[in-house]
Amino acid sequence: MTGPSWLADSLAALMLATALYCIGHLIASWVHGRDAEPDVDLMHVAMGVAMAGVLVAASDHRANFGWGLVFAVCAGWFALRGMRAVLRRQVRRRGLHHLQHVLACAAMVYMFAGASVPAAAASGAMPAMHHGVNGIAAQPSLAALGLTVVLLCHAGWNVAELVATQRRSTPVGGNAPMLAPRLAIGCSIAMSMTMSYMLLR
Repeated sequence: MTGPSWLADSLAALMLATALYCIGHLIASWVHGRDAEPDVDLMHVAMGVAMAGVLVAASDHRANFGWGLVFAVCAGWFALRGMRAVLRRQVRRRGLHHLQHVLACAAMVYMFAGASVPAAAASGAMPAMHHGVNGIAAQPSLAALGLTVVLLCHAGWNVAELVATQRRSTPVGGNAPMLAPRLAIGCSIAMSMTMSYMLLR
C-alpha cells in the first residue's frame, strides 16, 4: 500500500520538525538544569531524521542497514534500562516507560530490515513478494500489523495523557516553554502515527 506524495512529504517535514524540537529539548534541559533523558531525545532525533529520509525516498539500502543497526542497539539499551527498573519495585512504572521505547525501536528495525535489501535482489530471492519504496513489502505482514496496533495503542495512551495535562491548572514548562510536557507528548504522538503509516503503506 502506498500513499500520496504530498502526505509523505508532509510527514517527512513533521519528522524533521520533531527532530529539531528534540534537539532543542535536549539543549534546554541542560541549560535550565532540568531532569531529562538525553538518550531518549537522541533516539527521537535519530528516528525523525531516519523516517524523513525513508518518506522522501532519499536513503539507499546501505544507509538503511546502518539505521537498522542503530535502532537495534537502541532497543537493547532501553531493554536493559527497563529490566533494571522492573527489578526495583519503586520504579516499575519506569520499566513500562522504557518498554515503549523498545517497541518503537523494534518497529524501526523491522522497517529498515526490509528496506536494507535492494528491491531487485529481494524480488529475485522471493518472487511472490512485491516490494514498494526502498524494498519494503507492499502488503503489510502480520508483524507489521501487530507493531502498528501497539503503536496506535501507545498513541491513544499519549492522547489521554495530553488531555489530562491540558486540564491541569498548574503551569507547565515555567520559563522554559521548550520543556513543556505537552510538546514532548505531542511529538511522541506524531512519531507513533507516522511510524504506523510507514508500517502499513
